[in-house]
Formats: sequence, structure tokens, C-alpha cells
Amino acid sequence: MTSLLLAFLFCLIISAFLSGAEMAFVSANKIRIRENADSGNAAAGKIVRLQETPHHFLTAMLIGNNIVNIAATVIGTYALEKHFGVHNEWLVTAIVAPVLIIFGETVPKDYCRLKSQSFLLKYAWTLDFFVRLFRFPSEIIQRMIVFFMGPLGAAVDLEGERFPLEGGLRPGGVHVAGIDAAVRPAIVFVTAF
Repeated sequence: MTSLLLAFLFCLIISAFLSGAEMAFVSANKIRIRENADSGNAAAGKIVRLQETPHHFLTAMLIGNNIVNIAATVIGTYALEKHFGVHNEWLVTAIVAPVLIIFGETVPKDYCRLKSQSFLLKYAWTLDFFVRLFRFPSEIIQRMIVFFMGPLGAAVDLEGERFPLEGGLRPGGVHVAGIDAAVRPAIVFVTAF
């Protein structure tokens, strides 16, 4: 029983870490991180490099999170069946799901949203490890996205930028379709941070 509990807690901690990292990544002040990198902070430089291809980072976090959440669910289900005689899958879901949602998703995301820059800088090398670990499945998923987005009318660039075929959103999320052509490059440059 102790080993199952430890395995479940390990999965829950990794889930919390990856969920928090995802939120910290999208919440962090990119300009401040870039300034830290320019002043020689190696961890900030690592985060800047990860921000150059956000789709790889986010996909890696999601892959890792799904793996540990599934593992935690399997371990929790096995423990409840073997040690407590719970054979009802609805009851197992009612017990395991709230634990994963609260402690593996909601609390870590809220914490990392508030402490995004310090979290990213503290764990830059660990985050890079996870991105490298899940690089191959991330590449496969990215290629699947390209395949499925084509029929939906969106061009997808594997380097990370996603553009609708006609006008629409550009890097940084600014709608530039109706803006004077001379101003567009400046807007795209400023919002690319």
C-alpha cells in the first residue's frame, strides 16, 4: 500500500509541476525574461530559447501531464480496488478526479500564474529536459496538426507560427488584416515578444 501511495504522490507531483509550468510559460513577462537573458542569466536564456518554439514546449508539457495523470488514475484505481474493495468505476472517478483536478491542475496553475518568472527561471533546465524528453512525440503531434488543420482552412508552419490563410491573426495575436501595410511590420515586431 505504501508503494502505491508513493507512486500516486509522485505522479501527482509531476502532474502539478507540468501543469504549473504550462501556466507559467504563457503568463511570464517575455520582455523581462529577455532582459535577464541579455544580461547574462543562463536560465533566462534557456527560457527564451524555449519561447522561440512555444508549440514544442506546450505539447511536451501536455504529453507529460497526460502520461502521469493516466498513471495516477491507474494506480489510484488499483489501490482502491485491491485495498478498499471499491469496484465501482464511478466511485473511483469521484475519488481520483477531484484530487487530480485540485492538486494536479488548479492549485499549481494558480500558483505558477502568480510566480511565473521565478518558477521558469528556477526550473529552466528541468523544463528543457522535459521538452527534449518528449521531442519525438511532440514532432508527431505537430505533423498531425498540420495534416488536420489543412482541411479546416488554416496554414500551419512547423516552426511555431500558425496563420489563417486569409488575413487574420499574426504573431503575437494581433489582427493585422485591416491595418496599413507600412504599420504591419512594426505591430508584428512589437507583439512577437
